[in-house]
Amino acid sequence: MKLVRIAAFVVTALVTAPACASDGVKWSEWGDDLFTRAAAEKRFVVLDLEAVWCHWCHVMEKTTYADPKVRDLLASKYLPVRVDQDANPDLSSRYGDWGWPATIVFGPDGAEIAKIRGYIEPERMQALLKAIIDDPSPGPSVAEAFEVKPAASAFLSKQQRTELTKNVDESWDEKLGGWGENQKFIDADSLDLAISRAEPGDATAARRARRTLDAAIALIDPVWGGVYQYS
Repeated sequence: MKLVRIAAFVVTALVTAPACASDGVKWSEWGDDLFTRAAAEKRFVVLDLEAVWCHWCHVMEKTTYADPKVRDLLASKYLPVRVDQDANPDLSSRYGDWGWPATIVFGPDGAEIAKIRGYIEPERMQALLKAIIDDPSPGPSVAEAFEVKPAASAFLSKQQRTELTKNVDESWDEKLGGWGENQKFIDADSLDLAISRAEPGDATAARRARRTLDAAIALIDPVWGGVYQYS
């Protein structure tokens, strides 16, 4: 009987506990009726475009979206939506330059208000959400555009080749292999370049290509199979 009473007490405590204590952010689905609902409820929409393999997406989940003040602001005036960008190629293509994670804030009518790249710390997110409530006009990030200029020639100039080669050489990680810093992924273009430079007898390029490929073997999951996105 004592165990039964204890169990009943635990169940009662769980049922009567405040929802915000365990549920966290109330994520909505990205769907056709999202902005109809946003307009009816007079709420902004926050789109969190993330990926299961994205380190900073997980950090943002554990810090920013776990912050009580951020949660309160979202609950008061927003419809937060989380989307796996790998499962939604349309959104991934549209907002790929702002990720990952990519945070897009919309007005109730679907107009973009802000687009932010990468991790947003809790304090900055609080300020962003408050600022949009106070003034929902589109910010500078919405006006950002990546100007695309058609190439004048199908071939690289000598100067362009020199600059690109210098950039590749300077980004080589002599200690761990690969190109770039922090987490690395298998960069096919850099590997192809290293292999093409190795064929005429460039020993340095050959060493870099082999070292990178050898290190990439560690990205293979020996238990479940498949390849990790980056180290």
